[in-house]
Amino acid sequence: MLRSKLLVVSSVLACLCASTTWAAPVLINFDRDPDGGVIPNGLAVNTTYATLGVTFSREGGSTCGPDIYANNNQPAGFGSSPNVVSPCAPPTAADINDSSYGVIKVSLDRNATRVCIDVRPGAPGHAGAIRVFDASDTQINATVSAPGLTQQICAAGLGIRYARIAGSSSTSFAHFDNLVVHFGGGPATQSYYQGIAALAAPTCSSGSGGSISTGTRTWVWNTPSGGASITRVDARNGVAMGSPATYPANAGSGTQDYATFGAFGLGHYPFTYTIQEAMSVGGNVVSVSTVAIHCVADGPAGTSYWVGMAPPALENPQASSYQSGIGLISGWSCVGPHVGISFDGLPPIAAPYGSGRLDTASVCGAWNVYGGFGLLSNFNLLGTGSHTVQLYVNGQVFGPPRSFQVTVPAGEFLSGVSASSTVNNFPSAGRSTTLIWQQSQQNFGIQAVSP
Repeated sequence: MLRSKLLVVSSVLACLCASTTWAAPVLINFDRDPDGGVIPNGLAVNTTYATLGVTFSREGGSTCGPDIYANNNQPAGFGSSPNVVSPCAPPTAADINDSSYGVIKVSLDRNATRVCIDVRPGAPGHAGAIRVFDASDTQINATVSAPGLTQQICAAGLGIRYARIAGSSSTSFAHFDNLVVHFGGGPATQSYYQGIAALAAPTCSSGSGGSISTGTRTWVWNTPSGGASITRVDARNGVAMGSPATYPANAGSGTQDYATFGAFGLGHYPFTYTIQEAMSVGGNVVSVSTVAIHCVADGPAGTSYWVGMAPPALENPQASSYQSGIGLISGWSCVGPHVGISFDGLPPIAAPYGSGRLDTASVCGAWNVYGGFGLLSNFNLLGTGSHTVQLYVNGQVFGPPRSFQVTVPAGEFLSGVSASSTVNNFPSAGRSTTLIWQQSQQNFGIQAVSP
């Protein structure tokens, strides 16, 4: 393994990717708990999904309550069997209006950009509604279903922390099931930003050689008065689709909806399509925004949003540093999911992404601290001399190529030798450090420090 052309971080690190902020949206079906256990009819589910960052409570009304319940009063063919969600416990019917039966309040432990729920109106002229709110409980957006139509409805925006679900009026009743929460995104942590905050109806299709369609795209922006430029890169699984496009950023601040966007010839599932915009002011990148569309089968896509994040950072190797043996190319990125490392201008190699970096909370957001990446490599394979490393995120280059020096002691992997050496007056005057050769790392490690 150590002799291979490139060594990647162990599967333990790779598995951490599953816990990152770009993971598929959280689905709550009220039939199973987060551990897969069966939820019985009539169970109060207020805190059942707290480990997923979602809790429930009842607001208003006097007919039902006091909690939110899994209720098996489910219309045939609607939702996932056997339960729907309601402020009414069985045997009371589960469909509710927005007044006497109480509203289902959804509380989130971190920011979301989109909340969806399946709706089954109680009669031909009835409808369901979802409203979303920020951390100060100010309404951001609202969606009402079509009268009499069973459908999924969604409300999107930046910094969603609460949602309220009920029939659309005091005389309009509806059943509800299958809550979907898209965590991630704003509010922006940087002063300036431009990016997609929501997609109305993202879908995946195996037709046209593999394709995606976004539905209406909601863009948000806040740009400096002196002007800024945007570099956009679209990518499939971190490989850029065509050349970067650079254009002036929208002026001032605002929000605007744009028409559906589609991409074709994307190949077989699974794949992630990213649209990433990097804002530059005076030639320096000041923020990065990304929407990721995750496709595993035909139908609705999983999505993740990041708006106005800090530019990514390549921390190792440092410029003009000296490298040999087995080493780690590492850093962090607020946005993902695809990080690539290029040596000497060659095509980038995927780096495992998703390790915890609590120290990035101030720039990535307290809800977005799993942006660490690392690629384990045998520097000896590069050969003695000067080399460069380049960081890619979602197919886009960040920063100039970074130069470093490699010294190869004896071939790509030195084995069957041992040695130790003492360095005097290190780490301070009068002290000494003993170094010992470690074959697995192809480098010397500190064996002892004295006195």
